[in-house]
Amino acid sequence: DQARFDLWSQRVLVDLQGDESGAVQGDVTTLELIRDRFAHLLGNADHMQLDKYLAKLRTAVDAKKFAAAATAAHQLIEFLAGLP
Repeated sequence: DQARFDLWSQRVLVDLQGDESGAVQGDVTTLELIRDRFAHLLGNADHMQLDKYLAKLRTAVDAKKFAAAATAAHQLIEFLAGLP
């Protein structure tokens, strides 16, 4: 599930580049659902960080601030790369 989450995080960037706002909304919703499947396996600090980055992405997408969403997606991907 963690690998699936990483792939969907990458998909957010692809859909942002394609100017597909509906697809980006769906991507973030999918990320939220996948997160629920594995986040409990993370340590408390990592779980909180994951939630923070995902919330930042959700907020940017909901506000249709796609440059901020791209930044948030990059931050999320970078965070995921550091997880075991």
